[in-house]
Amino acid sequence: VIEAGGKREFAHPEQLEEDELQLIHSMVEYPELVNEAAKTYNPSIVANAAFELAKKYNRFYHQYSILAAPSEEHTAFRLALSEQCGKVLRHAFDLLGIEMPERM
Repeated sequence: VIEAGGKREFAHPEQLEEDELQLIHSMVEYPELVNEAAKTYNPSIVANAAFELAKKYNRFYHQYSILAAPSEEHTAFRLALSEQCGKVLRHAFDLLGIEMPERM
């Protein structure tokens, strides 16, 4: 979806959907979970965080249109949100030693 949407200037819509807020919250919480996993030598914390983020993104992806969003601001924001989710998941997979496919 990111390739299809191309690069756009980031925009923040006035109103965010609950699923968008949950994704943001999960990504903000992620660095703390990585630190906790490192301190406790417990990689399952990273695995669980990645799994939960992937579930939330999947629900978001199927519930809201990204490329045909209600406005250009929504489209740009959802593309940026998708890209950031991908980066967080890629980081988690790297930490866990799992190869992540280029495309899903």
